Order: sequence, then structure tokens, then C-alpha cells
Amino acid sequence: MVKQKKSDRVACVMASGGVTGMAYEVGALRALDHAMVERTVNSFDTYVGTSAGAIVASFAAAGITSATQAQALAGTLPGFPNLDRWRIYRPNVAEAGSRLRSAVGYAAAATWRSWSGREPWPGAGPPSLPSLLPSGLFTTSGLEAYVRQSLEIAGIPDMLGSIRADLQLVATELETASRVAFSPGSHGGVPISKAVAASAAIPALFRPVEIDRRRYVDGAVTGRAGIDLAVQRGAGLVVVINGLVPLNTAELAARSMNGGLRSTVYDRGLRGVQNQVRRESQHEDLLSQLRMLEKAHPEVDFVLIEPRPDDEKMPFHQLMSFRARMIVMQHGYESVAAGLLAGWDHVAEVFSEHGIRLDDGLLRRPDVSIPVADLADRGSLIRRLRRTALDRRLRARGGEAARQSLEPAGAVPA
Repeated sequence: MVKQKKSDRVACVMASGGVTGMAYEVGALRALDHAMVERTVNSFDTYVGTSAGAIVASFAAAGITSATQAQALAGTLPGFPNLDRWRIYRPNVAEAGSRLRSAVGYAAAATWRSWSGREPWPGAGPPSLPSLLPSGLFTTSGLEAYVRQSLEIAGIPDMLGSIRADLQLVATELETASRVAFSPGSHGGVPISKAVAASAAIPALFRPVEIDRRRYVDGAVTGRAGIDLAVQRGAGLVVVINGLVPLNTAELAARSMNGGLRSTVYDRGLRGVQNQVRRESQHEDLLSQLRMLEKAHPEVDFVLIEPRPDDEKMPFHQLMSFRARMIVMQHGYESVAAGLLAGWDHVAEVFSEHGIRLDDGLLRRPDVSIPVADLADRGSLIRRLRRTALDRRLRARGGEAARQSLEPAGAVPA
């Protein structure tokens, strides 16, 4: 049997995962950047993004470096908007008011018809209570503005057609429950910010996003990560970055990070249980898709990057935790760097088969690492994270190459 030649095309798939998943993905990209020689995470052939992963994927495809993404997400990059809860959670007041006015109008008309003897009140029946509620508690207008402003500052037009790379942003069409991939080829006239918002519109939390008279919700509804899209685009190497896994607290309960921190899902109450169930459901979705594709496409290499389920530094962060994003991003870098080094021979061989050379020198540099016990020290944490491994190792190397690697694709210095 003749062994099939592997494709040199490389795809990066960013799974969903809320704000914490997004932070982990940015940290992971930074580690990959430090490992690759003469290539960066901005030079992959295909990018696939779902939900929060759509933000990271679209920025990477547009040429915004991992250093810039890390600093922007941390809120330490001058000029870039800060991603916080007040920017994202914009109450869906307009739709709520519209539905309330419709209910009041219906009641007034029904009362008039009953009073005039035309029909008994309430006639055909009042609208049900659920139909009076808005389709989501919040709108995605704040997220759209965040993506649009970030692209503008980096000098990138907010239009899918302006992206040269093969970018696929996964969303779910509401009325048909079918998966849609927004891309420069099929949706060139759609704003990137709009497509990202559609992919990230978590049902019930956010109002569906309307694009060309159709409404879309979170892409994770129809599959957590579009890994199959990367295979369809001809990728021979698919790097999947997933920031959320279900927690295994058997070990954590025995060795708590701190005497005052809770160590079981049960102790976290309703939010902890809900968070764990969602993590498990979405993670199993991803693994099922990955197993199926590995069996159907033996010619394709898959590399899955995700946290360990018993990782003591990432146990209880909620999916939409803004306060935890710097901790998770830093630890994403540290844990991915450690994971690459642990399986270095295998990883380097897999990447080399697709024309990518890896060097472990930068990853092995001694650097600042946040001890587990220090995670509870909120006062000094922010200051420490600004000087940690996300960029310090690269700066230590010095020279023009290091300086360029720290600059975004646009005109704004990192």
C-alpha cells in the first residue's frame, strides 16, 4: 500500500468557551508562536472559530499577533478597547419594549372588541407569556463594537472580504437549526464584527444576530468546533485549541489550593453544577467529532491542545468570568509550553512533516510563574501578570526580530 503524501496546509481551530476559553486560547497561541521557527500563528492556511473562539480566530487571520491579542485582552495595550462585562452585557431594552407594547396593544384591542360586543374577551386568546419575553437578555452590540474598534485601530477593514487567509466563522441559523460558516469567499460583504457576534450569540443570554434577513445564534449549538471544516479545506495538520474541559475534582478535593477556596463542584452550588454540565456536554461533542475525523481521515494529523481536567490552576473559573481572564491567559501559556516540552519529540516530528520547524529554546527559558497559592492574592496579581512569560522570554532574546514579533500587524506598537 502506497503511503499517501500529507498536505502541508495547516489549520488552526479555535473552539468555544466563553471569556475564559478565549483567554486560554490566546495564551496557547503565544506558546505556539514561541515554539515555531520562521513562522507565526498568523501564517496558518485556515482558521476556524466558534463562539468566543471566533474572536481569536478572526484576529489571527487578520494578522493581529498573539502578543497584541494577549496585551489587548489583558487591557494593557494603549488605544485598544478593554473587553469587560460592561462592554459585553448591553441590555436588550429595545426588543423588550417592543414586545411589551405589542402585548399592551393586543389587550387594548381585545378589550375594545369585547366591550363593543364583537367577540368575547380575550377573543382568540392572548399571546403566551414566553412570547412576551425578549429573545435574549442582552444584545451583541457591545461585542460588535469591540471587534470593530480593535480592527480599526490595527488598520484592518471590518469586512470578511478584506481577509486574505481562509477564515471560517461558525454560527447556527436560528430558523433551520443549521450550521453556517461565514467566510471571505461566501460572505465577503459581511462585517467581521457581525459574523463574530453571530457566532458568539449564546442562546437566551444574547439576542440572535440578524445578517441578510436571517438570524443566527452561537455556533456551538450545532457542534462545538468546526474541525471538519478544516479537513474539508484540505488541511494536513489541524491544531485544535480548546479552553474548556470538565473538571475532575477527586484530586483537587484532597489538595486544595488554599484553605479558604472550595474544592468541589457541589460546593459551588447551582452555578458550579451548571458550569460542569456544560463543560462535559461540549467537551464530549468535540472529542466525538475528533475521533470520527481521525478514523475517516488517517492522512490528516490532529493536535489537540487543552487544559488537564485536574489542573489546579484552572478549576472553578466561570465561562464568562472577566476577572479570571488574565490568570487563565497566563496559565494557558505556561501549561501549553510545559505540554509541548513534555512531548517534544513527537510534536516536533508531527509539525516537521508539514513543513514547520520547532525550537524549544525559547520555551525552556527560566521565567516568572504564578504559584498556585498566589492565585488568591488579588492585590498583586495584576501587576505580576503584566511581567510574566507571555512576552518576557521573547524580549530577553533582544534584537530586531524580537521587537517585530511584539508588534501588531497594524501601526500600533505593542
